[in-house]
Amino acid sequence: LPGLDTLNYIRNAENSQYATYREYNHDAGVMLRYKVGDNRLNVGVSLQPQTTHMDYLRNRLDTMVVRHTFNWSPRIDYRWKISNASQLRVRFNGRMSQPSMTDLLEVTNTSDPLNISTGNSGLRSSWNNNFNVFYNGSYDDVNAVFVLMAAVIGLDAVYFIIMPFFRQQTYAVDFMLILILNMGLIFQSCFGGVDFRFKHFITVLAALIACRIGYFVCRDHRWIEDKRKLIWIGIGILMGIILLFTGSRSMWISIGKSTSIQPSEFMKPLLVLACATSVTEQQKKHKLLCFNVVYENLILFGIVAGICLFQWWCRDLGSIPTFGAIYVSGFLLRICYPKGKYSKKPIIIAVAVLAVLAVIGMIFAPAYVRDRLFVDIWSDKNGNGYQQSQALIAIAEGGWFGKGAGHGFLHNVFAYESDIVFASISEEWGLLFSVMSVFVLLMIVAIPLVNPPRSYYHGSMCAGIAAAFSVQMALNIFGSCNMIPFTGVTLPFISMGGTSMVVSGLMAGMLVATQSPVFRASKKKKQEQKKPQPAQPQQMQSAPQQPQPLPPRQDVPPQPPINYTLTDRRK
Repeated sequence: LPGLDTLNYIRNAENSQYATYREYNHDAGVMLRYKVGDNRLNVGVSLQPQTTHMDYLRNRLDTMVVRHTFNWSPRIDYRWKISNASQLRVRFNGRMSQPSMTDLLEVTNTSDPLNISTGNSGLRSSWNNNFNVFYNGSYDDVNAVFVLMAAVIGLDAVYFIIMPFFRQQTYAVDFMLILILNMGLIFQSCFGGVDFRFKHFITVLAALIACRIGYFVCRDHRWIEDKRKLIWIGIGILMGIILLFTGSRSMWISIGKSTSIQPSEFMKPLLVLACATSVTEQQKKHKLLCFNVVYENLILFGIVAGICLFQWWCRDLGSIPTFGAIYVSGFLLRICYPKGKYSKKPIIIAVAVLAVLAVIGMIFAPAYVRDRLFVDIWSDKNGNGYQQSQALIAIAEGGWFGKGAGHGFLHNVFAYESDIVFASISEEWGLLFSVMSVFVLLMIVAIPLVNPPRSYYHGSMCAGIAAAFSVQMALNIFGSCNMIPFTGVTLPFISMGGTSMVVSGLMAGMLVATQSPVFRASKKKKQEQKKPQPAQPQQMQSAPQQPQPLPPRQDVPPQPPINYTLTDRRK
């Protein structure tokens, strides 16, 4: 081996360095372990004082550096044994680290020409966080879990790839929509056992397609306002279809053995459009008897009254509050419309008529409706109060975090996936996930209201859809909690049901349209713009001349001439 002198002779002093480290590390930790029942909590912290001495030699730099540091690392570990088959674990680890000693020296390292670095004496300590949430479950068929996971992730990826092709001013509603649809797909696939619900997945795709349709149809207010009469006719056609094809006092049309359609659901977006497209007609008042009325308001009142009577005839009283909320929101916006002043007499008469109709509806309501209004669910747990009593028991047993996906009992009760879906989620996933779902639904409704729409048409449409979704959520949730009589109304985007999902997606697209409207010139303006304008002869610019006085009239005595001075205001 060559001697030390030979190494010193052949080495390159500029690219060579020599360093000696002496480190003194200490580690002290404190840990607290707490266990109560099925809950385990570990909380601790690790303290690490450190002292480092470094002798550094490079070219002409010969220095010694001493550093004193104090690192600490907290740890939190929480475990909850939900059942024998599932467990929830939340873990947090924090770690503090210091830069290396050589990185603190302001020396340029050129040993690697492709990676030249310079030290920085101002470097500070870094902090790393690690937060993990684990949910472990025991499933009979693991493939179903992977299929569900692939469907949810694939739906997110495809939708986020396609969404930028639609030019919108904001995508907030779209993000909330895909979130609540995926949550509903997961919930529906886990009731009573993890099994991918392909039928519900198809309805989710149909809801997304309907969302795009509602977005394109409702963007241009001028185009849709010209189709106002067709909207009225469409409501009448839906009523006729129900009377002809249901065969009885029902709202469902059966197609095959396992498929059915509820055409009355499509009257909700049509009623919203009917209210929105006529809000600008409030200034066109006409004298009728002793009142100044707007014909469109009378037509809308007749449409809503006809829908309510039709719902009563078909024994679907649970949907009447939704239609009433849509009309009331449109009526309030008409009162607030500029120059659309309402006298007190029509308002008082309208309220009185609605009150009389409500009393008549209560008197002549079917027997099963009157029983639901006054039933004591705990004294009749096997009769009219069976569903609500079981729903309340399921919510209480689920607690905040639930029994675990697929480990509930409520899936044995009729309409667990639609009418009492809020209780089903609370039992298996916990009240926390149920409240989270409601919060996402409220965000879908609130985002368009926070961002003011661009026109009265878009504002009326946004208010009508918000009223419809809010009332549907209230009827489903409060009915499951026995705060109001059981109505059988679905929870938007979560309950099982193809017609409800498609209509909810269509109305979500209408909300997206309120945030990205299109304003186009009317046909008359376009025709006026296309007409060729006569060419104006070019005049030479000259100094302003004094106007010539007009000759005096014969019947008026002559007046002395008046001198005028013209000024150029453009200056």
